Amino acid sequence: MNMHNSNSNSIDEMVSLLHQLLSEYRSEIQELKKRVDIIEGKPPHSPIFDAPITVIFPNGDKIAETIGIRTFTKTIEKIGIEKVKKLNILALIYERYPLISDHRYTNNGIPDYSKQERIGQYYIWKNSDTSKKVECLNEISDRLNLDLKIHGKTKPKGYSVT
Repeated sequence: MNMHNSNSNSIDEMVSLLHQLLSEYRSEIQELKKRVDIIEGKPPHSPIFDAPITVIFPNGDKIAETIGIRTFTKTIEKIGIEKVKKLNILALIYERYPLISDHRYTNNGIPDYSKQERIGQYYIWKNSDTSKKVECLNEISDRLNLDLKIHGKTKPKGYSVT
């Protein structure tokens, strides 16, 4: 019986890993398609378009990836995930889900790999538009008195730059 349970656990772990890898590859493909669209000057395909964000720290350090989520997560890593987690920022008010969590988000008990980026032992909510990411980074900067300069698209309609 124990051998059956260990095989079952092993299979479950492999299936979970495969789902995670598939989700990550899909995410990478979507990001590459968005980059091609940006280069070709095409409008975004969805309201959750992940436009570039630039963050400049007071010491002059700059984080400016071509895709907003990369700048967002690298900035949180540079500030310190633990510090940001202690702020208890909600990623989406209507879902009441934390920006940084110790566990993977699940949808009806099934892990949803598309909504969070795993950084170390934590999961950072990534399923938001650029304006929400900019808003979160501004809140983090204000609450931790970091004086960050954050530039990115702030309004989904029209995508005006701040």
